Amino acid sequence: MSGKIDNKVKILYIEDNQYNLLLVKKILLANGYEFYEAKTGFEGIDIAQKIFPDLILMDINLPDLSGFDVTTKIRSIPSLNNVKIIAITAEIGEGARGKAIASGCDGYIPKPIDTNFPNKIKEFLYGKMEKIDKDSEVKYLRQYSKELIDKLLAKYSELEKSNEDLENTLNIIKEMNQKLILLNKMEENFIAISSHELRTPVVVIKGFIDLIGDGAFGELNPKLLEIIKILQVNINRLITMIEDITSYANLKDNQTITLLSEVNIVELLKSIFDEFQVKFAERKLVANFESYVQNPYTSVEVTLFSQAIRNIIANAIKYTADLGTITAGIIEETDQYKIYVRDNGIGIEKEYLERVFEKFFTIQDSSHYFSGDFEFMAGGKGLGLSIVKSIARIHQGKVWAESEGKNKGSTFYFTIPKNVKEKMQKSLSLNKHNRKVYVIGWKDALDFVDMDIYDLEIMSVPDFLMKCDALPPPSIYIIYIGDVNEDLTVDIISRLKTFEKSKEVPIIIIDKQPDHHMKAKLYSLGIEEYISEPINKDQFKNIFEMFVI
Repeated sequence: MSGKIDNKVKILYIEDNQYNLLLVKKILLANGYEFYEAKTGFEGIDIAQKIFPDLILMDINLPDLSGFDVTTKIRSIPSLNNVKIIAITAEIGEGARGKAIASGCDGYIPKPIDTNFPNKIKEFLYGKMEKIDKDSEVKYLRQYSKELIDKLLAKYSELEKSNEDLENTLNIIKEMNQKLILLNKMEENFIAISSHELRTPVVVIKGFIDLIGDGAFGELNPKLLEIIKILQVNINRLITMIEDITSYANLKDNQTITLLSEVNIVELLKSIFDEFQVKFAERKLVANFESYVQNPYTSVEVTLFSQAIRNIIANAIKYTADLGTITAGIIEETDQYKIYVRDNGIGIEKEYLERVFEKFFTIQDSSHYFSGDFEFMAGGKGLGLSIVKSIARIHQGKVWAESEGKNKGSTFYFTIPKNVKEKMQKSLSLNKHNRKVYVIGWKDALDFVDMDIYDLEIMSVPDFLMKCDALPPPSIYIIYIGDVNEDLTVDIISRLKTFEKSKEVPIIIIDKQPDHHMKAKLYSLGIEEYISEPINKDQFKNIFEMFVI
């Protein structure tokens, strides 16, 4: 045995009491043993699998698992099956000893640790193994088994309650999501209807105001003429606002006809910039225009492009103080033109750089709002940059803002691909012809849905992961995970939500039976809907129509 000690016998002590750990550590190190410690059952199991100890000293009362449970787990690991395990506990009596041996321990040492402790350790290392009679072993095994079953039942009840809570949470999230979808549709309908309904009476009012101002109903005294001019300015602002709302509604629904024209993009950009020279002068702003373009000819939808650039420049004027500087320019890159509008105005804090393109979002505090078109910090409708984003998307380009922060100025970028016509035609072709549903895992999933009603084609894609890069995006994905294993399902959804062309396409999951864990995992990946068999056909049709109509 002395040879074994010379070779550093490894002893692992699993104990949560720091005093006991220090005491045993001091004794074992003094006797030439290699000492390891763990303060919880799980930590002890992990360390044991890494160091393969010659002997494990096991406290019975651990904070996470009982020493009996840890012993049972270690005995189930083939590489640790023969390691010596000695229970160390303050519990005394034959019951504690018997339960320890019945659970798989080779021996039992009661606390407190005494001077004979090193000799007891040596005895167990030499092969000592405590035993109990068969009747006692059966008795303690039954007792230990009952404790295990009670723990399992308690854990099951806890998991059942957790699943119930999770299901309730998921139902709340699902309900909120459906309400948000409905609210979004209601908002868009309201915008479209209100802009149309507002325009007619406003145009009539403007017509009469102009007639009065022109003297059609008699000559006006100077005071009335001044009032009419104020009315004309404000009615024109109201018309501009309605036109912006109408533009947003049309762009949101992709109703705008994109008639491309070949233009000299530098000349067009410069002419739009020059439209603001009077405003620059009124605000005493320094205005610069720059061009770094060799080949200026490309195709754009002139009306939309002009509206986007005007909105960006107007935004720069509003948020740049008098005597400030605004610079517009264009850079020719390999496959695109990059337009920029730079100012030294109020800047944009990092958290707002993306939000400025959201509809109805404005940077300034509403309590400081005042009406105006180009005055410094004049209030806006919060639609101008949202319209710019839609126009950039229609042109297959991008728009973004950069700023170092508050009072550091801002730069807005707007890109146009050089092959914009080709890209737009491809996009329109996809929107028009790619009315497809991709079914992964179950080709008969939608037999009860009449696709002719929706002008949709069902495509079964059995080897989806091999084909997903080449396939154009569909209108919706249906994945039946009764025929697809969990890892593959997660892999498919992760890839779909990563690809630029498919990340916005809705995903409906159909499962053979409810699986709360899987359901939560898939919702966290971004799926739109999870349903399980048996399928309620009316419910499924309602869900399906929510995403394809």
